[in-house]
Amino acid sequence: MEQRRIYIRIALFNKTLDKAVTVDAKMVSHAGTCDEGVTAVYKAADKTEDGVKYLVSTEVKGEAGQHTYSDVKFNWDAAAIKDDDGNITGYKTDQKEGTSVTVDEVKCSVCGEVQKNVSVSVVKDTDAYKAPTCEEAGKDVYVATVTSTDDNTVLAKETKEVAIAKLGHKYGEPVWSDWEEKDGKWTTTATFTCANDATHVQTPEVKVDSETVEKATYTKEGKVVYTASVTSPDGKKVVNPTTKEVVVEKERLAAVENLKASSSVGKVKLTWSEVKDAEGYLIYGIRGGGNKYGYIGMTSKTSFVDVKAFTSDYNYYWVFAYCKDENGKMYPGLTAHYVYGKAQKCAAVTDLKASSVKGGVKLTWTKSAGAEGYLVYGIHPGEKYGYIGMTTKGTTFTDKKASSTVADSYSNKFGWILFPGSSCQHRFQHHGETSVLWWCQSDGIRECGSPLSWRTSPGGYHPLSPGSRIWKGNERKWQGHPIYCMGTD
Repeated sequence: MEQRRIYIRIALFNKTLDKAVTVDAKMVSHAGTCDEGVTAVYKAADKTEDGVKYLVSTEVKGEAGQHTYSDVKFNWDAAAIKDDDGNITGYKTDQKEGTSVTVDEVKCSVCGEVQKNVSVSVVKDTDAYKAPTCEEAGKDVYVATVTSTDDNTVLAKETKEVAIAKLGHKYGEPVWSDWEEKDGKWTTTATFTCANDATHVQTPEVKVDSETVEKATYTKEGKVVYTASVTSPDGKKVVNPTTKEVVVEKERLAAVENLKASSSVGKVKLTWSEVKDAEGYLIYGIRGGGNKYGYIGMTSKTSFVDVKAFTSDYNYYWVFAYCKDENGKMYPGLTAHYVYGKAQKCAAVTDLKASSVKGGVKLTWTKSAGAEGYLVYGIHPGEKYGYIGMTTKGTTFTDKKASSTVADSYSNKFGWILFPGSSCQHRFQHHGETSVLWWCQSDGIRECGSPLSWRTSPGGYHPLSPGSRIWKGNERKWQGHPIYCMGTD
């Protein structure tokens, strides 16, 4: 009866093993004789690889005439395989002389009979083999067996375990992901996979460094190059061979501040604070509510006068600082807000008078504040109302095309705005008499300059009778306009 290997699945220390465990058990007692049959008790005490302690025993009844060899001593040293450091890494199994496992005297543990004709063989127990992993050691199990050469009966067995060192992780070069932007920053990921176990994957924190190779300006884009590096699980620094090159947008000049609009006669003036690095300023806007947004003007100063601003509607303005590149191309800055204003109208012409002079009719009037000149519109006999002339040299104008036989009418306006309610004078001839009549569309009182009388005449003219006064409510019409007597030639 050889040394027993017992397969156990037992509940010990309130814990049940998950799987069967093979252990070596030794005979601790026996009863009976070899001739009659020996009843032997075998016990094993140790702990499993999971750290569970166990204590087991079993009773084996041998057949009559069967011997028990529980104390056979095996000699393994000669068959040991060692590394350069003297550590045993295995045992030879070919049992060559001088390098084989041997045994001392094979004697029955019950009756003491010695077995002379024996042989020893060594094999690896592949079922008990445990492969090493990255984090756990493995083991090889060798079984030496003593067999009787008389009848091939197995007399005794012994096992030897050889620890196999854990493999440890073997991380090579990482796999880098594509660069991507997250929360305004560029990054990439390095993934390390263990060569010994593909399930062991690590993604350490990546360090990203940036280098500005070209600085962005107001007229030129910039360039930044990002480089990623990581410390591998093995403690080595690894640099991503693929860098990320990012184009940086051009800088923008700051927005114009303190933009203000002020109105005056015929224009709107814009003012603002100077913008750092600006070479000039572009003015864009909308003249009147019905027009499109567009270019209005430009200046190198911090003010601009729009002489084309509407008086009849509001004008809206945006001002952009700009700078130029070497080719003269402009690059506008930011804008914060807009302003609006309406050009003021010129005051109406007052005291407009007409008098006959040699070669025409002379018009005079009082100077209007803010006027840069005066436009004269009117009606010549047989013609439509339209432009007659202009002057920028005072407050008089002589119409050299005026009719000497039929009354002419004149209206005067100035600058570039036509005001309703402007005045004009008319001359007309009736039955050999020439009268000068004043008309206007505004309220007021006009008195005859000389005694005439009203009388109806062909064509709708209305001369005045001597001594009459024309008041509001006694107006007469000439070509659809109210008229008042002013005098005669």
